[in-house]
Amino acid sequence: MSERIKSFQLDLDGKIIEIVVSRATTRMGIRRSLMIYAAMDAHDKAGKAGTEEDEVAYVLSYRTLPDLVAGTVTVTTLPDGPAVEGTELVNAINYPLKVEELLDLPEEFVSQWLAAIYELNPQWDPANLVSKELQGKKTNT
Repeated sequence: MSERIKSFQLDLDGKIIEIVVSRATTRMGIRRSLMIYAAMDAHDKAGKAGTEEDEVAYVLSYRTLPDLVAGTVTVTTLPDGPAVEGTELVNAINYPLKVEELLDLPEEFVSQWLAAIYELNPQWDPANLVSKELQGKKTNT
């Protein structure tokens, strides 16, 4: 059986962020699906209302955000040095993320985070889905 939990650290503008991701349970998969459906519904409603929508935000809310939120267990900003009693830790990332916050994160940071999630949940990886679809077409021809 594959690894269930993965903990790793990424640098975000000098802050060390510890992220714990998990192999999806059925509950996590359904949470992801509900987020995807909600994004699609909001996009459809905006189109019917004639409201202009930010396409980049739509793609993130439909494709990336559900994977990040559903596959992540915790996100913690680690202290720069030894913990000092009475000091507060300022989070570099508010979690769970909102699309607006995700838009401002460095692409490399998000890509590394997604890679860890897709390592444990290859069924969510769009590259795997396209690859399987292409393989199916090759065997049917």
